[in-house]
Amino acid sequence: MIDRGDGPVLSQFEERIRLPVGLSTFEKKTWAVTGDCLPSAVKPFDERAEEELIQALTVSIKSNHSIPLAESFSFKRQLQLESTTPSKKQEFILVGASHAARLKTPLEEAGALVHLVTMPSYAPNKGTVERATLELEQLLVDTSAAKVVFFMMDNAGYYAKTEEGSLIPARRDKAGAYHLEGELVVAPKEMFSSSLKVCEPLFRAAEKSGGGVLLSPMPRYWTKSCCDDIEHAPNRSEADFDQYLFTGLDGLRRHSKDFLFLHRLKNTAVLNSTQLMVDAVGGAKTMDEAVDCLRDTWGDDPVHPGADCYTNMAEKLLQRFGEEGGPTTASSASDCSSAPKRPRWLEFPEQGVVQVANNRNSGQRGRGHTHWRGRASGYWQRRSGGRRPGNGGRGRPW
Repeated sequence: MIDRGDGPVLSQFEERIRLPVGLSTFEKKTWAVTGDCLPSAVKPFDERAEEELIQALTVSIKSNHSIPLAESFSFKRQLQLESTTPSKKQEFILVGASHAARLKTPLEEAGALVHLVTMPSYAPNKGTVERATLELEQLLVDTSAAKVVFFMMDNAGYYAKTEEGSLIPARRDKAGAYHLEGELVVAPKEMFSSSLKVCEPLFRAAEKSGGGVLLSPMPRYWTKSCCDDIEHAPNRSEADFDQYLFTGLDGLRRHSKDFLFLHRLKNTAVLNSTQLMVDAVGGAKTMDEAVDCLRDTWGDDPVHPGADCYTNMAEKLLQRFGEEGGPTTASSASDCSSAPKRPRWLEFPEQGVVQVANNRNSGQRGRGHTHWRGRASGYWQRRSGGRRPGNGGRGRPW
């Protein structure tokens, strides 16, 4: 060590440590370790010097303590491990339209096996859902271990508000582009719940095979309008548009969870698609940070994010499901926030349950409350001369 030392040396030192007296007892003894002129740094050994040192230490331990140690070691510093069992590919079934097709590519590039159930219509309708359900059921028969990812509710989450106040979906022109002819409006709860109801057969089909995950709608038309027409989504220029948009999307996510809970679809979880994209690039603590983070990776398309966003989503999905398949269902999800919970109107009812005092004259009835049943108060007043029953035998209690 002195010969191979690099840098200045240290002065004398002494260190005290407690070590067992021997290998056959738990009794410990304080040992003093002293040294002199120890180099502050030692250059690393090469493979030959390391081999000589290890073999010398091995001979010393075997001769002094009679411990059967191996006599030959491998000192190659590049260890190559051969896999004894081939790794099993993760398998997904994506149900949706354009978003699902774009998510399929990064999942396949990451080594996953992906099946796509397309729903070509703008928004879910009875005909497309019936065809997609049959296709999904057939795939689940052949690939029961696949994770089902529903990504088809985005188009149902946006409407245009006309001057008359009616809500209409985006309209397609002759060139095939969609236009939002009016103010951008996030779908009200009743309309979005109706779209979820249309898709219920898909959820039921996945429920029979262990459930799946539903990705909530992503933002759109917030970085760029559908076209240059100033009458299309004019409220984009308002100062609080970002807050309105992302708050509305969070409401759609909650409506989805409420729907799954009320329809007893307990094996289907809801994932926030926007949060998946944000978490994959470092996460965000506030809505402003999330908006800025998405702006940097969104791209020029007003509806579809850039390829990096889909790659980030695929990465988070693969991490979530993990090597063993991950928490596909709400009951097995490690993130409790993704499991269907009690709807907010059940957690915080507008008219809460009121506990009343145990007062016979209160007129309130409920569990644990002593009350007079079967007759109104006027009946007892006529029978008892205007006196309420219950004292001194006046009146007849139930």
